[in-house]
Amino acid sequence: MRFWKTSLNQRSPHLKFDVALLLFKIKIYLEDWFQEWWLLFLSLLLLVIGFALTLGFQLINVESARWTLSALIQAGAALMGIFFVALSLLWNRAIQERERLRDLKSHYILTFASNTVAIIDLQNTLLKITTEDAFKSSREITEMVRDCWSRFMVLRLAESYYSDKKAYRHEVLSQLSHGSIGLSDRMQKEIIGRAAVIAYDEIHFFQYLLDFDEKLSSMASKLKLKDKGSYHLSEILNRARKHDQVGVSLYRIRIFRVFSGKRLKVTLSMWLLCVIVGILTLVSIDSIPGNLLPYFTCLTIAIGVIAIGITLSLGFQVMRSSD
Repeated sequence: MRFWKTSLNQRSPHLKFDVALLLFKIKIYLEDWFQEWWLLFLSLLLLVIGFALTLGFQLINVESARWTLSALIQAGAALMGIFFVALSLLWNRAIQERERLRDLKSHYILTFASNTVAIIDLQNTLLKITTEDAFKSSREITEMVRDCWSRFMVLRLAESYYSDKKAYRHEVLSQLSHGSIGLSDRMQKEIIGRAAVIAYDEIHFFQYLLDFDEKLSSMASKLKLKDKGSYHLSEILNRARKHDQVGVSLYRIRIFRVFSGKRLKVTLSMWLLCVIVGILTLVSIDSIPGNLLPYFTCLTIAIGVIAIGITLSLGFQVMRSSD
């Protein structure tokens, strides 16, 4: 008995930690769900209030049910058609943007070859920073430089995969464990894996390139570096953002992915269900007993309101996809 109590006491801190972690995960999940689907939640709340008033006052009769179902079916069918037209337009635009990024990729990824002036300048700048007192004394600066160095190595290694330069690849791999930077084995494996991915995918490459530009700009601003540590690389990154507008292309592709994902399938399924149930109820409305008519009508309205909430939530997520 005493041993059981001792074991329970020993497990108690771990049990409390596990419970607290589980509650925290549930809280995060609910917050994310509410942030994405608060319009659906609002629609369901209004639906409950509306049903309580409608059924309580017995407002539904044959004529009102016929008018409501007719309007709901037409609206659902129209929205389904609009969805398909919008999806085809976004799909065509996304293909064009991806082809444009594919054409641009060869120019930008070759920028990170070993013999380019931009790469030599930035590498020398980063290595020079590691010898300064600010790098050794400030943890923030150390982590910032280490992050930029690891991203820099990813892009250099991706170019070696893209161009199939085995000798250059070995050169980059030997620089991953530079003593002053101090990248761990786990980080080195992540660099190799990430480089292999972005070498053959133009979307991941340009997303990573723009993220690298932001990190490099933050470090240059913190350390007061001129032209992000490399004039030539700074010009190339600015050209990618302002002239070639790769960020705009990535945004349009992201819009298509958000719009055409599983949520669109759920939305169309709800509208299709609403139309089918509404039509079946409408054609048999004269044969439905009067006491059951409000419930059949409310079923179709409930499906329609849920579809409206999902539609609004999907549109809200598309608008937020630029964040």
